Amino acid sequence: MRTFYSIVIWLFLVSSYSQAAERVTTEKVGLPVKLDGIDTTLETEIVSPSERGKHPLILIVNGSTLSPRTAKAEWLDRIAQDFAQKGYVAASILWPGYGSSTGMFRDDGGNCSNPRVASFFKERVEELSGALADLRKRDDVDPNNTLGLGFSIGGASMLALAAQPDHPLKAVINISGGLYHYNHSGDAVKDCQLFRQDLIHTVSKYGSDTRVPTLWIYAANDPFFPPEIARQMVESYRNAGGLAQFIALPPFEKNGHTLFKYSAAPIVNPQIDSFLAKNSLLPINRWSSRQSN
Repeated sequence: MRTFYSIVIWLFLVSSYSQAAERVTTEKVGLPVKLDGIDTTLETEIVSPSERGKHPLILIVNGSTLSPRTAKAEWLDRIAQDFAQKGYVAASILWPGYGSSTGMFRDDGGNCSNPRVASFFKERVEELSGALADLRKRDDVDPNNTLGLGFSIGGASMLALAAQPDHPLKAVINISGGLYHYNHSGDAVKDCQLFRQDLIHTVSKYGSDTRVPTLWIYAANDPFFPPEIARQMVESYRNAGGLAQFIALPPFEKNGHTLFKYSAAPIVNPQIDSFLAKNSLLPINRWSSRQSN
């Protein structure tokens, strides 16, 4: 009897997955952007609702990695699929120099004695703005309804983008966001106080220039942005006038900085859904409506 029920559950899950897959389409493109006057192509995966019409857009961007050319836009597939099921056109991009994206990753963040955090994120803003300008021209996109979501440097980059006077974002979701300095092996340099202070000061400036709602999600065992640093960032952002909902999650696996993983969905997705609902950012899911009738 137990085997029978296991088979029934397995068939239900397979059927549900198949039905979900039919509701979205996935395409891989090279997104053209111009950076410093140079034509650049960003590796992009776009997951969009199969239903015709104009849909809200969410731009999703990765963090950093020690091996940029091994990066893949599919790393962010889980979150892109989730948003496409909600009714968004979800576009996951890779930074220049990552994966098959052309160009080079411009890293002007400075070091522990001479930090230049704002300069680092200024370059990311140019890249994100270029990607959004092209994506918002799509026939299936509502150009006036755009969100930004990023992980690690991507999360803080979205905060930087939202601080620009001409940004198109209605909200930002920042997951494990920030910037740290390292010399080798990807480990953050310890006692890099000036760099940390510059990060908090820069984030505070973004808060003073931003009035869209933002969601910040961090795990307790994030080795780069532990609770005390994450709270300092969000408090400086709020004190400057920024709107920030802060979610402090319990430890996640062995490395809390990896909340982009599939296994993080059960603890991250409810927080995102609650934020979207609170800010009236959940599109009408017509497919679910038809199923319930």
